[in-house]
Amino acid sequence: MRSYSSVSFYTKGKLVKEINFPNGDVCCANCPYCRQKTVNRRTRTLCIETYEPIENLSDTGRDCPLKFEWK
Repeated sequence: MRSYSSVSFYTKGKLVKEINFPNGDVCCANCPYCRQKTVNRRTRTLCIETYEPIENLSDTGRDCPLKFEWK
């Protein structure tokens, strides 16, 4: 039986998911990764990919991981 007490290598996997923004309106408000949560009567908006707090929904977050194909 093989012992798994150490790691000799990793196999890399990638997730590629296409996100469509209506009428080219690229902003956090139209992104499925943008979520709002209310705690103690205070609503916070977060990107669930980067855990970045989103202040301005009409723009993209500073750490936005999406790469855009501009036409």
